[in-house]
Amino acid sequence: GGANNSTNSSIPAGMALIEAKDSVFKLNGATMQSTSTSFSVNGLTVNLKNVTTTGQTVNFAISNDVDGVYDNIKSFVTQYNAIVTEMNTLYNADNAKGYEPLSEDEKNNLSDSAVEKWETKIKSSLFKNDSTVDSILSGMRTALNSGVKVNGKTYSLATYGVSTSTNYTEGGLLHIYGDSTDGTYAGFQDKLKKALQEDPDTVMQVFSQIGQTLYDTMSKKMASSQVNSAMTFYNDKQ
Repeated sequence: GGANNSTNSSIPAGMALIEAKDSVFKLNGATMQSTSTSFSVNGLTVNLKNVTTTGQTVNFAISNDVDGVYDNIKSFVTQYNAIVTEMNTLYNADNAKGYEPLSEDEKNNLSDSAVEKWETKIKSSLFKNDSTVDSILSGMRTALNSGVKVNGKTYSLATYGVSTSTNYTEGGLLHIYGDSTDGTYAGFQDKLKKALQEDPDTVMQVFSQIGQTLYDTMSKKMASSQVNSAMTFYNDKQ
C-alpha cells in the first residue's frame, strides 16, 4: 500500500502499509515456506529469529530426548507388568470348591456381609486355571520375548536389558536393567539408555516390530468366529 500520500489518503499520516509475506528458508537445500515464523518440519520445531544475509549458512544441532523415550518404554513395562500381575492372580486364585451359588432361601438365612463374602469367593476363582487366560498370557510372553531382524541383525528386548526375572514366581514380569527404581536390577548395566544414546533408530525399529508382533498376536486371539464376536477373547455368542 505504500506510505500516506496524495494517492493513498486512507492510511493514517506518518504510517505505511506493508504487505505481509510468507517466511522462506532453505533446509538442507530444500526451500521451505510458511505463514508463520514457527513451524514443524521432519519432526523438528523451527523458530526463525532473523533474516540471514545472502550466502549465510546457519548451523544447528539436534539431540535425542533419551530420557523422554526411556520414560515411555518404562511406562509400557509398568503397565504390562500390572496386566500380567492381575491375570496371574486370577489364574492362580484359590480353589472355591464347596462354594456353590447360593439359593434365595440360603441368602435370606445369611447376613448381607456373609452373602457378599461368599459370592466374592466364587467370583475370585472364576478364572482359576482358565485356558483362555493361560493362552493370552502365553501369547503376550512369547511376543515380547520374540526376536526381530533390523538391518540383517537379530534383536530382542533382552538385547537392551529388558528381560524377565530368574524368579519364576513372578510369572513373567519384565525388568529394565539399570532402572534406579528396580530394587533387584538397579545395579545392572543400563543397556537401554546406552542404546538410546548411541543408536536410537535401531531401538525404535526393534520396539516397533515387537509391539506389532504383540498387537498381531492379540488380534488373532480376538478374531471373530461362530462362537465369539470380533475383539473379544471369550465365546460371547454361546
